[in-house]
Amino acid sequence: MAEPRIGERALRVGSSIKAFVGSKTMIALVTVAISSLIIAYAVLPQSVVLEAGQFAKRDIESPRTIVNRVATDKLKEDARKAYMKSAPNSPENYEISQSYSYMAEESVDAVFDAVVTARADDPEAGPEAIARAAAKKLGGAVDALSLSAGDLAALAQITEDELASARQTAASLVGRTMRDIRITDASLQKVAAGIPDDLTRDGLPPQLVKAVSRVVVGALR
Repeated sequence: MAEPRIGERALRVGSSIKAFVGSKTMIALVTVAISSLIIAYAVLPQSVVLEAGQFAKRDIESPRTIVNRVATDKLKEDARKAYMKSAPNSPENYEISQSYSYMAEESVDAVFDAVVTARADDPEAGPEAIARAAAKKLGGAVDALSLSAGDLAALAQITEDELASARQTAASLVGRTMRDIRITDASLQKVAAGIPDDLTRDGLPPQLVKAVSRVVVGALR
């Protein structure tokens, strides 16, 4: 009686194994195993046997990133040197000093003061005589502001009331420009080209723009 029971058990075990092999679980396990093998083959580095002077049949890549510290440090140093060379020309590295704007405004006031005083000293004098007298009062400031005798004579032809208004407009524009823009040799020409339009927008009469522009540009130098 024992032998049939053993046979029945063997049959049941065999049926269970057969059912498991054909089940979805078995298929899933096999799929996972095969996928793992494929991924491992693709990811894990493969051994390469090469002899001196022999060409590799495929590209050989390092399994991890290696930092070339010597080359990296050199690139950092080159970048630092390049920055230091360009730093003096970068507007971001400069802070506009308010004192320069005040000094520029004082230069404008000095020019108009010289013309007004020269006219008051000799009310009968003509524009050229007033210009010469104003130049003496200004001294070296005339050269510093790059003003000619003709520039001062043009101011001397402006009426007293208009001269006072022009003075205020010029000083205001110079101060505002100096506070907002960093004036350099490279930017001065561009800024100077826009001064006549700025004076016009500020309300200066067109006939006074040319003479006053010369004073403003001179103060910006």
